[in-house]
Amino acid sequence: MGESRIDNMSKKGFLVIALDFGVKKIGSCVGNSITGTSTQLKLLKNNKKFHEQLELLNNEFNPELFIIGFPKNPKSLFIKSLKKTTDFITNILEKPYELTDESFTSQAVEKEFMNNKDGRSAELIFEGWYNGR
Repeated sequence: MGESRIDNMSKKGFLVIALDFGVKKIGSCVGNSITGTSTQLKLLKNNKKFHEQLELLNNEFNPELFIIGFPKNPKSLFIKSLKKTTDFITNILEKPYELTDESFTSQAVEKEFMNNKDGRSAELIFEGWYNGR
């Protein structure tokens, strides 16, 4: 078997955008695959302008990959909204994405991050992906 695009990317540094996906709001961060560091980005609202905002982030950072937190027991509204977003990432932005377990990220956010717990959750999603690859 040949190497996947992700395997090839791991040989060089690249940026990823991690999303703490929700049906109302979405925490986001940009992460670096070499250093394992991330920077919180603005809180995004999951509304009619969300994909436009996601495209702006894509244009600004040109990530190689989107990482999306996925809960263990998602509700149908979550799945429907996520499907629209993953279709947008794949078909419009023409980027790959990975779903990763986000269990307990919101609960793991320390109290000092409560003003932007969704952004911190996105960072934890990135860190979990980075440490697990």
